[in-house]
Amino acid sequence: MPTELTSHNITLHGISVSDGVGIGTVMVYRTDFDDVTEYTVENDKIIEEIDRYSAAVNDVNLIFLNNQKRVARESGLENAKIYETYHMILDDPFFQEDIPAAIHAQSKNAEFIICNKLSLYEKHFESIEDEYLRERVFDIRGVSRRLIYHLLQHDFPEQSAENGNIILARELTPADSIHFHHKTLKGLVTEFGGRTSHAAILARSMEVPAIVGVKGLLKKVKNGAPIIIDGTEGVIIINPDAEKLNFYQLKKDRFTQKKQALIRDLEKPIQNLPHRKIRFLANINEPSEIEHAKKYKAQGVGLFRTELQFIAK
Repeated sequence: MPTELTSHNITLHGISVSDGVGIGTVMVYRTDFDDVTEYTVENDKIIEEIDRYSAAVNDVNLIFLNNQKRVARESGLENAKIYETYHMILDDPFFQEDIPAAIHAQSKNAEFIICNKLSLYEKHFESIEDEYLRERVFDIRGVSRRLIYHLLQHDFPEQSAENGNIILARELTPADSIHFHHKTLKGLVTEFGGRTSHAAILARSMEVPAIVGVKGLLKKVKNGAPIIIDGTEGVIIINPDAEKLNFYQLKKDRFTQKKQALIRDLEKPIQNLPHRKIRFLANINEPSEIEHAKKYKAQGVGLFRTELQFIAK
């Protein structure tokens, strides 16, 4: 094992996208395409290979549909909306026409064609100036990865540890993040991604600290290692010693106390405008979000997006 992986207080830095301090153990979430190999498909087997790919597309579409229903039920319609995007991505000519055509033209296996076509597709996204649009390539990668897992007949990774996971990955799509149980998830760290990535948005909605843009992350960690992430400062500490653990536990406690104090202060009347009463109201997508609004002392609902209820039906 490399010496640096067994050293104490290995410190890395990234972009903070969700505040807070997370203390737990490393769970490396494999999201790359290293398991894909290239092989030639015999001419009389090409139609069979295209059929294998098409069956995978249909199966993954069904998986997304079932996940969408489950996430809508457990986490709300807003978090489930990403699967609508995934359905549209799978219906795009890139997956419906380009990849089958490339399998036929190149006589190569479906997994290799997906990876090859995806790398070309990503180059187009690199030239987009808008960060939000540029990062949508991660959604396409998420769909591609799910297809490859299905084609390789791999079990999709699930969270396993019970004492608090800090998920480390090259990148995370929202569909990936949704697989992690909220009660044991203590934070997210990725090599890629930015402030507007879906994973960053989801981390904030789940109220767990998150850091992105940590170059070479997975080369510097191993599964099960103790880790601290400071989502406020964008700092990661691997194999922390007792002194670091004590320092960040105190910082975590102070952050929690400050947050609780802010929540208590939400009940105080706003005094900035004399003789005017200001009410703090919540925007919600579905009735299950009322409990979340109550947590932050909302005095009512300012906007209920009823269109999502009609869409859900």
